[in-house]
This record gives sequence, structure tokens and C-alpha cells, in this order.
Amino acid sequence: MRQQHSVPTPSFRKLFWNAVRSVTTPSCAGCHAPNTAFCEDCLASLTFLTSNVCYQCGLPLDQKNSKRCRLCEKHGFGVDHLWAATGFGGSMQALIHAFKYENQRSLALELVPILQRAWPENLPENAVLVPVPLAKARYKARGYNQSELLAVQLGAATTTKVDVTSLRRTRDTSAQAGKTASERRQNMQAAFACTPQAFQESTVILVDDVCTTGATLEACASACRAGGAETVWATTVARAI
Repeated sequence: MRQQHSVPTPSFRKLFWNAVRSVTTPSCAGCHAPNTAFCEDCLASLTFLTSNVCYQCGLPLDQKNSKRCRLCEKHGFGVDHLWAATGFGGSMQALIHAFKYENQRSLALELVPILQRAWPENLPENAVLVPVPLAKARYKARGYNQSELLAVQLGAATTTKVDVTSLRRTRDTSAQAGKTASERRQNMQAAFACTPQAFQESTVILVDDVCTTGATLEACASACRAGGAETVWATTVARAI
């Protein structure tokens, strides 16, 4: 039976995010302007990916009248459908860096509304949000999984089920930064496992902060399919272009 986290109640969310805010500094993560977590100028500078993108990998299309890019048509992609809100760079890169590496956990409150700009109008009734698990060593050092924070907040904002237990890391992996696409895929091989039948009759929506090559999402999707999922989608705040 699938273990799910229910959508947090408003009172729980208020207490939780008030506690989170207490460990953050009120300055813009993008430009360090005072008294704001992410200023209007930095928000306006983002490149949103809400149209003319590949249905499968989320990258901008270079051809008209097509739902998939040439690479996905030829080679496929690790998930059935990926949507990302923005490109990765500039103020978005700074925002995500602060969220992941500077203990700015409350920035999930800035990132989720951005992510929702690319949110589909209708999700399948059997949709379940599944955060990409963090390696144990990184979780111990960081103290939190940024993808789980995003998934829980996103689930609350969209009234979508969240499952943070069925997909798990089976081994720690080295950092993906600096690796080629093939090295990233090799690094992620057999790095995840799923509770048997956890996602049977479910549409899994993987949640992560950034998609670069898709190697991590592909490895997670493979584990979810082994756990019974027939359809695996993914959503990320940003997409490397």
C-alpha cells in the first residue's frame, strides 16, 4: 500500500513556515536588495518556459507544429512529460543556489508560485507528487531535502497528493555538477529504488529544483516504473537550456 503524506492543514503550514522564516535573512536572493526574499526586478528578469517547448523534455522547440523536439523523437527522454517554469541562469540560478546551499528554506515560498506558472490546468485524479530523494550524506550536511520542501508546499498549494517515502536513494552518488551527460547517467544508475507496487494505478509527478540533462529524473522514473507506475511526469522550477 502506498504511503502518502496528507496535504498539510493551514495551521500546520503557518507554524512550519514561520519557523522556517526564522532562520533566513530578509534580502533578495537574486540581487541582495533589502526587505524582500526575491524582488520584483529579479522576478521580471526570469525567462519563463510556458509555450513552444517540447512536451517530453521541456526544452524550447526549434520547429513549428510539433509537440516533441527532434532529440526526443529520435531517442526519447527519461520521463513521459516534463514541464519547467523558467530557464536556469541569472537570478533564478542565484535563487536556487540560496535555497539549496545557504539554508534559505523559506525560499520554497517564492519558488512554488513561480513553478505554478507552468502548472497544467488539469492533472489526472491519480496524480501523486514524489520529490527526488537526496543522498544521505548531503541530507546530513544540509539538514533538509530542497525537493521535498518544494513537493510538500506544491502539494498544499495545488491540493495534490504527496508521497515522500516510497521512492528512496539506495546509495550516495557524487555531485552531478561538472559531469558530462553520459557521466551523469552512469553516476545515477541503480541509485534509486521504490517500494513494490507503491505507484500502481498512479501518475507519478517527480519534483526537483533543476533539470540539467535529465539523468537524475530518468533514474527516478525507472525506479517508479519498477514500483508500478505506468506514467511518470516531472516538474522542475528551472531547466538548463
